[in-house]
Amino acid sequence: MPYKITRKIQAVSSLCSEKEVQTMKKFVTSKKFAHISIASLHLLAQKMGELFCSLDTWYKYVRTYEWNRPWKIEKIKEHKVGIRAQRPNELWHIDVTVVKIRAGLKFYVQAIIDNFSRLVLAWNVTREINAKNTIETLTRAKLKATELLNPTEKSQVMMDPGGENNNKIVTAFLNSKNLTRVLARVDVQFSNSMVERLFRSLKNSFLYHQTIRTFTDLQRMADFYFTQHNEIIPMLVLSGGTPKEIYISEWTQEKKNLLKHHHHEAILRRKNLSQSPACRVCPI
Repeated sequence: MPYKITRKIQAVSSLCSEKEVQTMKKFVTSKKFAHISIASLHLLAQKMGELFCSLDTWYKYVRTYEWNRPWKIEKIKEHKVGIRAQRPNELWHIDVTVVKIRAGLKFYVQAIIDNFSRLVLAWNVTREINAKNTIETLTRAKLKATELLNPTEKSQVMMDPGGENNNKIVTAFLNSKNLTRVLARVDVQFSNSMVERLFRSLKNSFLYHQTIRTFTDLQRMADFYFTQHNEIIPMLVLSGGTPKEIYISEWTQEKKNLLKHHHHEAILRRKNLSQSPACRVCPI
């Protein structure tokens, strides 16, 4: 038993006898008293003439010995898996986030991310949220997708049912560009969490650590971060590839194996270095 826990038990054990501890445990862990709180149990035990200890002493023993009440149920953690595409351009996510520069001054960053590769196809820094800006961002994404892959299949665009997305102007544009709108938590049970996660990273990992005074500053910062996200930063969820490498199928199994090979070689070098003598033997 760890030293600290042993000391705790010794300190608490000096307050009650072993028989009293067992009596207290019976009250705390018995199903007969499961519906009674610890505070009421310490009074009930006194009224029954079985145990006379303070409420603080009861709490100390419950914490020290980690007694569990018989009704205590461990919560089962549910790991939800979001919607996943099987190929590039099968599903896009579009959303907008607010960036507050100072009191009374705020701008907006709108972005479109490909579900399969995590590639940010387009982004737009705007002064307001409206259908016109949404169409501009969608146009940029369509041009980028055509430049990189020239897809022929129809793409779904998941968006929140906000006024800048759910309107006749955006609907007409989507239909003309071979795109289908999917409203998050309306048409499907899934949320728009992938692009929301992108915005959290943009803000918490980058923007909040920069000095942004003007609209132009925010544009420059957004361009830098999204370019880094697409082309420089490898992702664990993509097995070490960057979003652009996944999108255009450049992150091959051969490159993954080469990365593992270099990792294995580094382990062997560290092992040999640790087993080698610290210095040469001095001559007699």
